[in-house]
Amino acid sequence: MHFKYLKLFFIVFLVTGCSSATKYYEKQTPSDILQSEQKEVNVRVLAEATEWLNSGAIVKAGQQYRIEAAGKWHGGLICGWTGPDGIGASQVCVCHIVPGWSISTLIARINDDGVPFAVGSDYTFVAVQDGILQFHINDPSSSSSSVGTFCWPYTKDNQGFVTAKISIPQIKQDIIDVKIIGYDNGIKTSKQEDYLEALLNAKRQAIERAGIEVKSMSKVKNFKLEEDYIETYAKSILLPGFEVIDIGYGEGGTYNVMLIGKIKTAGL
Repeated sequence: MHFKYLKLFFIVFLVTGCSSATKYYEKQTPSDILQSEQKEVNVRVLAEATEWLNSGAIVKAGQQYRIEAAGKWHGGLICGWTGPDGIGASQVCVCHIVPGWSISTLIARINDDGVPFAVGSDYTFVAVQDGILQFHINDPSSSSSSVGTFCWPYTKDNQGFVTAKISIPQIKQDIIDVKIIGYDNGIKTSKQEDYLEALLNAKRQAIERAGIEVKSMSKVKNFKLEEDYIETYAKSILLPGFEVIDIGYGEGGTYNVMLIGKIKTAGL
């Protein structure tokens, strides 16, 4: 009986693992949304694409943007169809690029070297740097970007697509609702230390979403200095009353917390 399932798994591996990679052959013309007449850019993000989609949308540091997405896709045959928020994907699909979010979540980054962040179906943020917005499903195309012992890092067996619209809000939001999943580095120490590291990561994401870049602080060896730096800014942008939900250790081995609240973006 076990041999039959192993044989079936091997056949599926041959069908999906040996197929040709899907790439984007149509290149998007770079467009600064601030200067364009339409004030928006629309793109289609393919679930099976191995490369990141260059949307052509040029974002400017300090400017507020909104990403709205819709459609259906899945991150593998057994993962199930979901929207761009990834809600409903099977928990057995533990592959991810951005920890804490399901395999079918729409993610983005600014430029090739930008830090990926979860987008989902509706996301408002302030760009921390100039560059071109890129999109991908939260399913790694190679093992180097995957977290999780049982991850099968291929997008070749994915199906579907979502459309994403990048625009500038007609009315600038000084207060943004956030639901951020923070995560530690995946190296288990103590539960308390891993929790604090995940919470610090959530606050770092909140700061960057408000438009303050703290990516360079990840190179600081002195953890206390980094902690003080982030906490100082977090106090100025996180409004009182935010909630932290302790999720605990996930399937990929990272410790996760969810920060729910509001952040202030005006005057930063």
